[in-house]
Amino acid sequence: MKNKYNIDKSFGLFRYFKTPDSKFIAYLGKLLIPFFDLWIKSDKNVIVKKIKLKNKDHKVTSYLIIPRSLINKKSKCLIYIHGGGFIFSAVPHQYKNAKQYALKSNSIVFFMKYKLIKPYPASINDIMFLYDNLISNHEKYNLDINNLGIAGDSAGGYLALDLLNRKRDKLIKFILLFYPFLDDDLTSPSMKKFKDTPMRNSLSSKKVINFYFKNNGEVFFNKINDLSFVPDTYIETCEFDCLYDQDIEFYKKINNNLREVILNETKKTMHGYDIASKSLLSKKEIAKRIDVLNHFFNKNE
Repeated sequence: MKNKYNIDKSFGLFRYFKTPDSKFIAYLGKLLIPFFDLWIKSDKNVIVKKIKLKNKDHKVTSYLIIPRSLINKKSKCLIYIHGGGFIFSAVPHQYKNAKQYALKSNSIVFFMKYKLIKPYPASINDIMFLYDNLISNHEKYNLDINNLGIAGDSAGGYLALDLLNRKRDKLIKFILLFYPFLDDDLTSPSMKKFKDTPMRNSLSSKKVINFYFKNNGEVFFNKINDLSFVPDTYIETCEFDCLYDQDIEFYKKINNNLREVILNETKKTMHGYDIASKSLLSKKEIAKRIDVLNHFFNKNE
């Protein structure tokens, strides 16, 4: 197969993979969630605790990933929100990455899950429910309430920002955004150019926007002026990604003296490239994420 884009060959067949976007595939994917969740389990390095929470409005399962060296110790915490186009569940490489973040930053990772497929604000309501539980029970979870960060990839980046926007409690000291979805603009140069890129492209993005966002309180972050809620930020972009322009626009809007902003424009990459977890390029970029994660955590110690 020939690839028209100069995407790194180490990503293998993912250079050609197009994420399916039909509702049928999305609902079929929900059936695979129990299988994918088998990948997040305790091992010789970490303890994984399943947290099941519910009330009359929410029924959500999430995970605490705790390095064994931190058992029963008060620890800094990274809240992680997975991507998947607001449609698909977390998949093995996201769990694998979350374990690396925990181990290599010596922190607890709170891996959030949320309602899929349902229009906004179902997912952010779950995220806020989980966040409120985390904060109110931080002593139970042995979390240092003064050293919290949040991260999200793709759709998870949007949800992480919207959590900060809605809460505005200043408890979260930094945010890591990996190729985040930020607004519904379909007219930027990267949207026009990348109609057939692997993993995610403008045609699939249009389907997700039309299906998922129905004027139910969503916020498009490049269209609002008040971004004072945004803390120190790391933004990672992909070279062949329809979201590239909106990510750069957001970087320019927040890159001022109110916060520290770090931009990493990855090259030869497509949206969601780190799914190729064995790729040397993926490993190099994930190592950069961990360096920034440690930098931000150390600022708050």
